[in-house]
Order: sequence, then C-alpha cells, then structure tokens
Amino acid sequence: MTTLAMTFKNLQDRLTLNYNGPTVTEVAEIKTLINEGYLQFLMDYDWSFVTKTGVVTAAATATGTGTSVAGTLTATASIFYPEHIGTSITITDGGGTDVDLTTTISAYTSPTIVTLTDTTSFAAKALTISALGRADMPSDFAQIIGLPIVNVSTGDRLEHRPPAWIKQQAALNPYYTGQPCYFALEPAAFVVATGQRWKMLMWPYLDTAYSVTVAYRFEVDLLSADGDYPMGGSIHSATILQAALMRWEQTRGNSPGYQTDLYYKTALPRSIAREQAGRASIVGSYRADARERGRPFGTVTYDT
Repeated sequence: MTTLAMTFKNLQDRLTLNYNGPTVTEVAEIKTLINEGYLQFLMDYDWSFVTKTGVVTAAATATGTGTSVAGTLTATASIFYPEHIGTSITITDGGGTDVDLTTTISAYTSPTIVTLTDTTSFAAKALTISALGRADMPSDFAQIIGLPIVNVSTGDRLEHRPPAWIKQQAALNPYYTGQPCYFALEPAAFVVATGQRWKMLMWPYLDTAYSVTVAYRFEVDLLSADGDYPMGGSIHSATILQAALMRWEQTRGNSPGYQTDLYYKTALPRSIAREQAGRASIVGSYRADARERGRPFGTVTYDT
C-alpha cells in the first residue's frame, strides 16, 4: 500500500535535488544530514510516538557462575556491588566433586571480583547472592515517564528518590525486606559497544520477585535501509524533511536562513499542534464518555 509517509529513500531523493548529480561522498552526506535532521526533530518535542510501556523484572536474588582461587572469586558476568561486602553468597556444587558452601563477601574489587571469607578453591560453580534491589532497565530505555507501578493489582507506585538516598537507607537497614516503596535510576557501567544503559535501584530490598511496570521514552534507531520509515507517520514526514533541509543549509557555511526559519516557524509548530490536537481528542473522548455514563469528569462520589 502506498502512503504519504516518506521513507528514507524518499527523503534522500528530495535532498538529492540540492546537488548537481551527487557523488558517492555526497550521497553519504545526504544520508547523514537526514539522520541529523531526524534526531533534531525527535529532540524538539516530547512526541507520544517515542514512548512505550515495559516490564522490569526485579528479582530478590542474582545468579551467576564463578571460580575461586584461595578466596578470590571471579564471576563470568557483572553481579557484584560494593554494598555486597558482608553479604552471604551461596556456591552450588552442580554435580561436581566440590562441596557446596555458604560464605561471606569480605572485600569488593570490581563487578566481577570479590574476596570471600572462606578460602576454599573451586571452579565454574553456580553463585547465588542478594540482588540488592537492583534491576536492569530495558536496553532501549532513554528516559522514564511518571512513576513505576510495582503492584498492578493494587496500583502501588514507587516514589522517586536520589540514588544516594536509596543506598543510605539500604546501609542503615540492610536486613529490611519487603515490597519496594522507593526507586532511583543509576547509570550502569558504560560499554562503548552497547551505549548507555541504566539500572533501577529499589528499597526496601525485595522479599520476592516483582514485575515493575514502567512507562518510558525509548532510543530510536537511525534510518539506514532505503525502505526505513521515520517515527511519526505521514503527518510528520514533511517536518522531518524540512529538518533535513535545515541541516543541509547549515552545512553550506551559511548562517541560519530560509530553511531554518521554515522548520522552526512553520513545520515544527504545525507538527506540535497536530500532536497536541491528538492528545486533546483523547481527553475529550474520555470526558464525553464519562458524561454519557452519568459520571461527571473531575468529581468523585463516595458511598456512605
């Protein structure tokens, strides 16, 4: 089906008109300018189409595999935190000849290396340790929206606190567990290959596993294949094109001119107005539906 939504190839064809038979280098430049304009468009407003709801699985315990040499335990993945000092860890035999043991972490070196009070050596054993109220955010997470729901049946939400406050409470009350009431977001260790990732810290420490529902803005992929569509659909295609033309103008060595004015004074305000109109129609439908049911919007009736 043919639509008015412009593909990456459609956008390239339009910018090509600004070149006199673009060279291979200029074709690459065109693609870059389109993605730069696309990024600018996405940054210029809180668009509803770059939001989603996800579920963060928060476990009470963390598991992994590790090898210990005279009490220095090295895990195959990052599962340790400085706060694990003094915490019990269980090593499972898993069918081998070594004896299972439960010991205590006495020192922290890195997310994969700690020191145990028990100096027994073992190889490739299963590890189980407190997760310390931490959970990984979705890999495409960019920014949280509102407060997470920790209990869907009751609607209980987590209240936001700074990471330092969460860690302070955990240090003061290390054995207090239950349904978490507070959360903070903290950057995970940065990895160039994957980009910025985030973790959710919760307190109290979890007494069992929880599925935390989170609304968030997500990272948007760059346009790469000719058939790729930018986010937003046909009603925003012209604005994204204008953003690309603006970037083209700005790279010609000129000060912001006609294309920039057209984007900020005409195209972008028009897209924002359409976005706001869509949100208003949803609220209007909710109000109308409430009136039809005889329940005035904005009032609550209590039975006595």
